[in-house]
Amino acid sequence: MSLAKRRGAIGVSLLVPAAIMLVVFIIYPLYAGINLSLTDRYLLKPDSGKFIGLENYITFVHSHEFAFYLRNTFNWTFWSVFGAVILGTFLAVQLNKPLGAVRPFYRSLVLIPWIMPITATSIIWRWIYDGQWGILNYVLTRLHLINVYIPFLGQKLFIWPSLVVFFVWKVYPFVYVMVLSALQTVPTELNDSAVVDGASKIKIFWRINFPILVPTLVIVTLLLAVWTFNEFAAIWLMTQAGPGEMSMTLSPLVYQITFLFYRVGFGASIGVFMVVIALPFAVLYVWRVRREGLF
Repeated sequence: MSLAKRRGAIGVSLLVPAAIMLVVFIIYPLYAGINLSLTDRYLLKPDSGKFIGLENYITFVHSHEFAFYLRNTFNWTFWSVFGAVILGTFLAVQLNKPLGAVRPFYRSLVLIPWIMPITATSIIWRWIYDGQWGILNYVLTRLHLINVYIPFLGQKLFIWPSLVVFFVWKVYPFVYVMVLSALQTVPTELNDSAVVDGASKIKIFWRINFPILVPTLVIVTLLLAVWTFNEFAAIWLMTQAGPGEMSMTLSPLVYQITFLFYRVGFGASIGVFMVVIALPFAVLYVWRVRREGLF
């Protein structure tokens, strides 16, 4: 065997473990999910599982709640990602400044929400929002901003802002770390020259730092959008998609239909529907990362 062929064979052999993992954990589950979505599998009916084609998809799209679930999902994704990107970028800019010996402490403190388990943070925030004993109601009452306690997770007006605030607090450290890393690549000479020329801090940020941050912000936004679109734990642990279905999005809906109502085929069709919606964002993310030369 020639040297080139030996090198090719070694390269293929090194790819085999990754290919096996890809098939076992991604390709086969996706294939099985698509097949399952084309059946009427219902765990409470032993004779179910017949092929019905696209009937599950058609039933879901033509349901009265379809627009409601879709609107909830996109509103949840947009506002959560928007808030996390704004807050994470703001803190990264502030903590990129020379703060002396306390800067490492503050940089570490900002990461706490990301480090904490989602279960623990959900319990904490449910206590904060509690309509009878919540600290938020207590503070607002002491400040004379409200007269009676508000069930933040039980009223239509407050439930989505409450969930978004919680999730923004939970995921903004990811944006903060990525943006702070990008800020470290900005040459200090550029900022120093702008200061000498009399540029304000706002102009320095928008004219020098922000253009350098744009590629990182685009990648972070796309990745966070895919994560948030598929987020299940935050919504389910906080409200269980309630009260009623007031805070229901597509991800908790898949769980509810599949594992609580046992309509496995119908639940799989909604899961595949979510993949179809999220796929363009994932493709755009990969294209953008390759364009920036990150892999």
